[in-house]
Amino acid sequence: MDSQSPPRPAPPYRKSGLGGGQQNDSTERPDFRDEARLTESRRLHFGRAAVVGLLAGLIAVAFQVSLEFAEQARDTLVARIPGSWVTHLGLSALICGILTGVAALMTHRYCPDAAGSGIPSVKGIVLGFFPFPWLRVIVVKFVGGCLSLGAGLSMGREGPTVHLGAAVARGLAHWLKLPLRSHRVLIAAGAGAGLAAAFNAPLAGFLFVIEEISGELTPVTYGTALIACVVADAVHRLLLGQGSAFSVVGHVAPQLGLLPLVVVLGALLGGFGVLFNRALLKCTVFSKRLPWWRAVPIGVISGVILVNWPMLSGGGNRTAEAVLNGHFQAGVLVFAGLIAGKLVFTCLSYSASVPGGIFAPMLLMGALFGHAFAIVCTNVTGYPLDPTVFALLGMAAFLTASTRALITGTVLIVEMTGSFSLLYAVILASLSAYLVAEMLREISVYDSLLDDQIRAHPSSQLGTYGPALTEVFVEPGSLLDGRQIDDLPSVSKSALVSVLRGENEFPPPLKMHLRAGDVVVFVMETNHAATVHELHLLGRA
Repeated sequence: MDSQSPPRPAPPYRKSGLGGGQQNDSTERPDFRDEARLTESRRLHFGRAAVVGLLAGLIAVAFQVSLEFAEQARDTLVARIPGSWVTHLGLSALICGILTGVAALMTHRYCPDAAGSGIPSVKGIVLGFFPFPWLRVIVVKFVGGCLSLGAGLSMGREGPTVHLGAAVARGLAHWLKLPLRSHRVLIAAGAGAGLAAAFNAPLAGFLFVIEEISGELTPVTYGTALIACVVADAVHRLLLGQGSAFSVVGHVAPQLGLLPLVVVLGALLGGFGVLFNRALLKCTVFSKRLPWWRAVPIGVISGVILVNWPMLSGGGNRTAEAVLNGHFQAGVLVFAGLIAGKLVFTCLSYSASVPGGIFAPMLLMGALFGHAFAIVCTNVTGYPLDPTVFALLGMAAFLTASTRALITGTVLIVEMTGSFSLLYAVILASLSAYLVAEMLREISVYDSLLDDQIRAHPSSQLGTYGPALTEVFVEPGSLLDGRQIDDLPSVSKSALVSVLRGENEFPPPLKMHLRAGDVVVFVMETNHAATVHELHLLGRA
């Protein structure tokens, strides 16, 4: 019965385009009025996607401008502090401690969902794990993000911008009183639009939705996401200019003989990305045992770092741009110290549970690592490598290793720097990093953080947007490959709907063994969020 499953019957025509109604005889012609209604519905949905892109672009621009103002105000205030170095240091620490404390108090009291990057929360919302207090997220994420990033914490604005884009999409769906099942597609599109506006990278935003957020590729999903991302990027370009996120001089692709070094760089950063993921998760888990005011001493530390080592503060976009353009020259030991300091300070900043993302710090660490790698190779081999090229490759490799989003990471780096001539080398470095992270069995940093959120909130429920249809793909070599159906994590027997194997779909017997390539389909009720997420993780190699 395992090897010879009943054939999947051909789907009959239905009288209702919404999936209801009685089944017709298989020889009956389809009702083209249903197709017309579906086409009209899709056009309306794509129109809403354009509005989502408009709103996401506007809030992304407002957030970016507000953050730039907050950072300038902080720098001006710190620079004007009179007195000795000790006084200067003390007041800087006091100001940053207060800003971080206020952001932490806002987040803890009014919207804990606004803490951190927001990308894991958006992914959990799209999967139906959590409700979405969208209005509180917008207010706390925006204001709290300006405070925490203004305090110089080692976090970026890109993750919060993704969260804000998803929140305005949810708000639009709520205001239009759309069916709950339509919310997921718009929320995912809003998240991608936020990323597109944050980096001026519409294609990367679109791929981010498909690869990291929704994990599905249907005409409605990719049509909605692409429209929202293009519109959001157009708004950003119209209001803030058409320049790339990083102003980078033209780079020359590395010669064919240097490609093995590109592979080595990717492999090293694959291991470093795994180290970063595990360190970040351990700090996050440990910090949750402490009260919310733990953020105050972290803010004080940020104030001290801001005065003594400003390159470690904030997201690091300016420093990364200087590295990519060859304007930052230093020895290998300096680069190693900056990488270690940035890693530690980023983990510490994220554990404060205030609004802020990890995209920008990851890009800086990857750029520093790639630049240092080129210097070492030049000293060892005597062949002069271009450190700026390897810095760019390092950004792509580190981002891919940490997020496990191979296509998104590759396209994002090329799109945000305009370095299309390096596309092949970027793919090679990213693929090498991805394979090393794969061999070390490391999942995406966002999946790890989502798993932590689910475990921290055992009341998380599926069904927020109606009954949740969940598909778990069994990858070769995963823990589900060869596992027996009745040996799966305990779920309601009625929740398991079918198994799709090749062209056949059938209700499986409990003694059937899953195998690579199977798609297990569930319809989940409530209180099964952790179980479904566990199944998704078990299905990955």
